[in-house]
Amino acid sequence: MNPKTFLKKIDKINAAVRIEKALKIAAGTKLIQKAISINMLLKNENRVVELEEMLKDIKRKEIQSKVQEKISQAEEAETRADYKGAIRYFQEAIKIEPQNSTLKKLIDLCAHINRPDLTEKITDWFNKYQHSLLEKEKKQAREELKQSKNNGDESQKDGI
Repeated sequence: MNPKTFLKKIDKINAAVRIEKALKIAAGTKLIQKAISINMLLKNENRVVELEEMLKDIKRKEIQSKVQEKISQAEEAETRADYKGAIRYFQEAIKIEPQNSTLKKLIDLCAHINRPDLTEKITDWFNKYQHSLLEKEKKQAREELKQSKNNGDESQKDGI
């Protein structure tokens, strides 16, 4: 093995060891992303999968927290009879996590205030939002695929 390549590989291994220690102290999204990058360079696929799951879990918890905050604000607005405000908060919750059951709560609110016309408008809005979200996810997947191909090319240049 070329000595230069050996040194680069050792630096990556040391980086991986240090980042694992840091993850035990405070596993944040940026740190996990760095750990994923290092482990990809080292071709440690099992650890990459574990780290990606950790990252998804953290993001899922953050989303749930934000959604719950918006739902609480909506319910608080509803108790004050601020129905427009409640609808706005429910819509914000749906934007954060469209798969959430928030749409049903919003539609129930529309029924409660006797506004079936709003139910139709909200459903149309939701469907349009879902479509745009799917398009955004497709675009992001294409970009990630392109990026992973570029990373593979760079790894080959580094002799890994």
